[in-house]
Amino acid sequence: MTLQDHVATLCAYLDQYKDMSNSPQQDEYSGRFFNYVVSACWRKMHKRITCWSGIALLYNWHEKFKPFEREIEKYDWEQVQFTSRGKGDKTLAAFLIANPTTMGVLEDFLAKFYKSVFPANQKDFPVLMSTVHSPEGPFYGNGPIYTKETVGEFHRLVYATLFAFGSLLCLLDDNMTRKKHETPPANPAGDEKDPKTTTENLFFILGGVIRLLTYIFCSSAFKIHIEIISDNGQKLPTYLMPRFEYHEDYLDFGREWKLRRGECKAADNLKSAGNLKSAGNLKSAGNLKSAGNLKSASNADLNEPVDNDEYNLGIRQLESEKVCRYA
Repeated sequence: MTLQDHVATLCAYLDQYKDMSNSPQQDEYSGRFFNYVVSACWRKMHKRITCWSGIALLYNWHEKFKPFEREIEKYDWEQVQFTSRGKGDKTLAAFLIANPTTMGVLEDFLAKFYKSVFPANQKDFPVLMSTVHSPEGPFYGNGPIYTKETVGEFHRLVYATLFAFGSLLCLLDDNMTRKKHETPPANPAGDEKDPKTTTENLFFILGGVIRLLTYIFCSSAFKIHIEIISDNGQKLPTYLMPRFEYHEDYLDFGREWKLRRGECKAADNLKSAGNLKSAGNLKSAGNLKSAGNLKSASNADLNEPVDNDEYNLGIRQLESEKVCRYA
């Protein structure tokens, strides 16, 4: 599988997506393609989030958490009133409503891995979830998702999603590496610790977290949030931009938080990764022709072709579960 195959897959998708412009199946088709991208490209995502500049984003978000909170506290909320949702906010709200499994994963991360940042009573998102479920909220109505009341939990949501993204990619890489070097158990179906079972669950969980991260970044709420925590962008270079002179600090942070290859936290430390059952609470994605009908792809790196078993495993799990997508 080569870069050329990947390009052929992308072209086939774009051609068919354009042909379905007036079809109600277009969103389902797009969702199925998303599954393909996660399965084919997760190793590239892993390499990028675990390099020094990728870890720098997580490091800065972690180290600057208190300064970010101070920027939020001093913001003049009386001067600026958010009265309605912005572009992308309804999509984000819809995902939060429809995907309690993914939200449970984030709460798991906040509760178990990041106690030094959040007190025990700040591992969930009650105000934010109440807002998105409200009849006047951003999904059922036209209200804002980002307000003075939800900003603290939105801040934690971004933090938890970023770290879950990095940690799950490391877990998946570690699990795939062990899977290739271990002898399968005699009765895989009956063994809850079977690496294959855990890997399939990780693919499913990772797919949900990547979708959530995408919807956060594409929302108006995130744009406003970045403006507020960076003092209208003036402190953005200081707060979030990676600086090479600190790359050793970033790598030390990656090792401390198990965000480097071979150093991830054991999958059984994450409750949702080991015992997640099939999730009927997520909506199906699909009418894209099966990946076998499109050319299989690499992760866009000619020197690193995709492993067929890994790709097929990811596609099988992501498409066996029901994955939500709202346009």
